[in-house]
Amino acid sequence: MKKIPSRFLYLLLILCIICTSLLSCAQLKKQFDADIKLLEFVPGVYDYIGFTESYEAITRDRYGRCLTKGQVYFLPTGKVEEIYAIMQKYDDDGVYIYEDNNYIFAEYGDIEELKKRNDWNTPIDETKISYKKASYSIPDGVTLSNQTNINMTTVLDKFIEQTDISKDEITFELNCDIDSEGNCLNMYVHEGDTRKVYAVVCNNDYDIKYLVVELNENYQKQISNLKQQIGWIYK
Repeated sequence: MKKIPSRFLYLLLILCIICTSLLSCAQLKKQFDADIKLLEFVPGVYDYIGFTESYEAITRDRYGRCLTKGQVYFLPTGKVEEIYAIMQKYDDDGVYIYEDNNYIFAEYGDIEELKKRNDWNTPIDETKISYKKASYSIPDGVTLSNQTNINMTTVLDKFIEQTDISKDEITFELNCDIDSEGNCLNMYVHEGDTRKVYAVVCNNDYDIKYLVVELNENYQKQISNLKQQIGWIYK
């Protein structure tokens, strides 16, 4: 049998190492992207110009869930907040979460309680999962989200009608989330005598409900209760 030159074996080994490194980097990039997607679905988090969010995957449980920590800009407080969140799993397009139970703010939550609510180290309960596709931001000049037929300009107009707030006093609008039926959750910053942030939910019949949101220990419950008033779909 003809002997394979040692130089060839050496080059083959180097090639294998490079391929393994590239694969590992790709997996890390995919995980990092998933962390970003995860925190997109904390209502009120958004990409603030001039601030770079930071994300860190803290740990995984035995079923692959990932606990992530993030420094993010949060609309209701108008400043950077530290958030912990858990994703059940993810794919190339989005994340699977126990919606409204998947995050806490460091100032008001407990990590062990967060893990408990997300069935940490127990089998994933598919009946609790919501799937969230990432990055549905609306292009400039377009008021129709790519995951809903609801016109966002109409939602704002309906909100203005119900509250009698001047449209000129709405200084910022954020589309926070959309469910599988196209119902939407938005937030509006109202700059009147004081700064207020309204969470507004709207269904496909343009029935809207709203409340003024503040960051406290009941934030998640407030958002969840608001969603349920219009029949939000959790899946």
